[in-house]
Order: sequence, then C-alpha cells, then structure tokens
Amino acid sequence: MTDTARLEGAVLAVLASAKAGKAKRGQAAAGAALLKATAKALGTTELALARALDHHAALELKKVEATRLFGLFRRTRPATGVGLRTTGGTAEALEGLSEAPSSAALVGRCVAALVMEERAAEAFDFEEALPRRSGPVPDLSPLGNAGALRTDISSKAAGQEEARARSTLARLRKSAQGGGFELGERSRAPSAMAALESLLKGPPEDFARALQGEGFERWLREDCAEAELADLVTATRLRAEGDRMDGRESKRLFVRFLSYSPLREAVAFAVVPAFVGRLGAATEEQAAEIVATLEGLGAEGVLESLVKALFEVDAEVRPRVLRAMGAVGSPRVLDPLVRLALHSQVEGDREEAAAAVARIAARFPGGRSAEALSALGASEDASVRALLEREGAPR
Repeated sequence: MTDTARLEGAVLAVLASAKAGKAKRGQAAAGAALLKATAKALGTTELALARALDHHAALELKKVEATRLFGLFRRTRPATGVGLRTTGGTAEALEGLSEAPSSAALVGRCVAALVMEERAAEAFDFEEALPRRSGPVPDLSPLGNAGALRTDISSKAAGQEEARARSTLARLRKSAQGGGFELGERSRAPSAMAALESLLKGPPEDFARALQGEGFERWLREDCAEAELADLVTATRLRAEGDRMDGRESKRLFVRFLSYSPLREAVAFAVVPAFVGRLGAATEEQAAEIVATLEGLGAEGVLESLVKALFEVDAEVRPRVLRAMGAVGSPRVLDPLVRLALHSQVEGDREEAAAAVARIAARFPGGRSAEALSALGASEDASVRALLEREGAPR
C-alpha cells in the first residue's frame, strides 16, 4: 500500500467514524480529521503530512475549531484538519494537474466533480424577450429582418457580469511587449486576445502548431502578463503530449479547460459574434467545428449571442444558429424555440427549432421540457412530429 493510500484510508476512516458519532475526542472536528492525530496514527510528522497534501485533488488542509475540555468546561482552540475539497475545488485542482487519489471512493468523487453540470443562472428571462401575445399568432417571418423584433434583455446581475467581461477583455486586448507572437508565416498576434481569437477560429492544425514547444505559453506569461491563460495552454500541452492527441482533440480540451476559467465570459463576449457571423459562409464541417467550440465554452454570453442572432442573421443561416442553440441551450429558451417550431413559415426553421427543443429536453429532463415536447407532439406539421420520433423524444 502506498503512502498516499494509507493517508487517504486514515482520513476517510476518521471522517466516517465522526459522521456515525463514533470518533474519539481529539480525532475530528468540523468535518475534518485533525492533522496532529492523523499524523500520529500514520507514524509521521504534521509537516510531512501537510506536504503530502499540497497537490492532492480531493483532500486539503482546513482551519477548524477543535473541542477541548477544561475540567467541567468545554472550550475550543484553533487547529488544522484534513477534509474533503468542495466539488468546485476538486474540479479546479484536477484541471491544475493535481495528484489523482488512490482510493476508489475519492476517485469517484473526482469523476463526479468533473462531469457535474453547472446550475443554470437566472440572469435572463426569455419570456421577456419573446412575450406571449393575445389574439391571432403573428407571422414570424420578420425574424429574417435585422433586429425587427429584437428585445434587449437586461438585469442587474447580467449588467455586472457584462461589465466584468468587458474589463477582462480590455486587459486581454492590450498589446504585448516585444511586438506580438508569430502564429504562422503570415499571421502575427499583437495581443493575447488576438492570438486566442485566431486559434479558436482557425483550423485545429494551427492550434496544434501553437502547442509545439513552450514558446506560446512563455509569451503569454512574460510578454502579455496573462499567467492564467498561459497555465491553461500549459495544462493542454502536457495532457495532449501525454495522451498523444491530434489538433482537434487538443483544441477541444483547451476549450473545455477555458470553460472552467474566469476568462470564459470575456472570451465568449469577444469570439461568439464572430463565430455566429462565420456560420453563413462555413462549410458543413466548419460549421460543426464552430458549434462544438460554442458548446465547449458554455458561457452565458454564448446563449445570449445566439438568441440575438436569430433576429439578425439571414434566413439561410438561421438553421445553423438553431442547431448551435440546441447544443448549448437550456430550458430558459424552450418557449421561444417551441413557438418558432410551431408557427414559423419556413419549414427548415420549424424542423431545426424542434430538433433544438429535443436536444435541450434530453439534457434537462423535467416539467418545462415535458411541456415543450408535448406542445410539439400536437403540431400539425408532420415533419416536426417525425423529427420527435427520430430523436426518441417522449410525447
């Protein structure tokens, strides 16, 4: 048994005993195994035990208040304990290349932390964007006009989020020292954001080329002073080299890392409008790559930009925007999608909107999804009903 396995076993045993009310006094406090008692049980020093936890993905040191008896009186004293990281802390530690645990139980906790979906924020109310109307159903064909029916969505939380994103974006767009970075023979990026935009928009081969060596991440860290972005590139390069990933795989891994980062909203704020604009001229393969990148970012700015794009893009591009909404959307956009699927005068829009509803409902089963599928199941459009059957959606 390795030292890590012994450490994990001792901590988990104390935590389990404390939860069952069987832990001895002085072994645990506030959901953590006391460092001093654990070190004594393992026959090591507190310092050695603390160092062993420096890069552990599931366990961390915590400050606790330990109970201490003075005769008939109970007092507390500051102490150090070993406890479980939070779900977010575990995911962040794993993305930072911390050491994976040996215990099967802790490995399961790490896996759950990585795949756990984020709760949908309540920043936007799409009922306000496309309100229900009394009387006859309006003709939705003006959706092809440039913003004719567009309604701005705002809230205090959304405004604060946008302000933070704009501030971060302004920092990322500052020109780097030394004149920029050569991304290719005819491409030179003057700033971190310019390099990021070029790599995310470009083919996977460009991204794979940027990962060769440590020059790109060193430029981000030293010339651009963007240590966080540089760390994401480093983590991607190390994982890509270890798993022998090709350009497409490493690019998607980087986007996944970026989706966990505070930089996500700022990057989405900058690149999503350009991505949506490219959907019209892109080939089917390029469009699929764009949708995959949008799905990987998973930011609020992505969904908002796609909703606004429905009112702004040409009619022939709208099905691709709807396809992207199906990949990144949430129950908050089900109602406008259902109305589009039921009442649009364009068959392609009806089918893609219905497909988007089915994909969102598959990811977010529940009352709102069931209502949306039920409404589509009663559609007079045979193609919409057939699509639901192909998707295997309950009606």
